Amino acid sequence: MELLQRSLGAVLIRQGELDEAETLVEKTCELKHRVLGPENHETLKSLINRGRVLDGLGRFEEAHTQLSSVLETCTRVLGEEHPTTLTCLHDLASVLLHSGRLEEAETLCRFVVECRTRKLGADVPCTLLSMNLLAEVLWSRGDLGAAETLFQEALDVQRHLLGDEHPDTLIIAHNLEGVLKEKRSG
Repeated sequence: MELLQRSLGAVLIRQGELDEAETLVEKTCELKHRVLGPENHETLKSLINRGRVLDGLGRFEEAHTQLSSVLETCTRVLGEEHPTTLTCLHDLASVLLHSGRLEEAETLCRFVVECRTRKLGADVPCTLLSMNLLAEVLWSRGDLGAAETLFQEALDVQRHLLGDEHPDTLIIAHNLEGVLKEKRSG
């Protein structure tokens, strides 16, 4: 049942059904907290998902509070460079981007990209997603040249790994197109 809830929650998040995802994620968090405890790895991953949903709903302050709290626990329990800690940092950087706190978002993104590249490699989907997020931050900061370079680098690897039609490839391609369009018009 838990795997089904987690999978359904991930699908709902991906499809933008955030109100439904919030309800499911809340139930999953409560269940895991009660059964597994507040510092269990699976509980922490569910709490990160809750932060992701709050970000998607535009509830940035709640998302920031949620992810900051989870980050503190992840760092203490799992370590600063554990994959789950890095996922939490990535999602916190996303919240910071969406709430206009670009300098903080860039700092976190650079750390996550550096750690994921060093530990996992540059040709791993989670590293590419973090590169895309860093490029989005750079784009928002007006550094179109650096954003273009990073989007292109991530897109080249993403196409090779997952193909032209994968949703993550399409997101990066769309972002690169947006930067190029802005550079032409500016």
